[in-house]
Amino acid sequence: RALFCTNVVAVLVAAIGQILINYWIITSGRPLGRDEFHFFPQVLIHQSGYYVCACSFLLIIGERLILCYKPAFYEDRHVNFISTFISALFVEILMTIPVVTAMQYEHFL
Repeated sequence: RALFCTNVVAVLVAAIGQILINYWIITSGRPLGRDEFHFFPQVLIHQSGYYVCACSFLLIIGERLILCYKPAFYEDRHVNFISTFISALFVEILMTIPVVTAMQYEHFL
């Protein structure tokens, strides 16, 4: 349930980033150029949400594999929703930060 919630939050963040990008395009009257794409806050928000969503899918797949081999995995352990949600979000952000940073610095290579 916690991984599903992080996935939903990430999709909402990606959608908000896309809305902000579209709003900027409408108000400025021009599309995103090469200069605006890198280190542009709206693009960073959208990329972060997108990659956190992808990481949550990977964690959901891993969880399903664990449950496939140990169906009583959650019954043997007392798992709290809040601690699972925070730890899943922490792991997903740790996996996402290097990818988003690499995407921003690829312009300079």
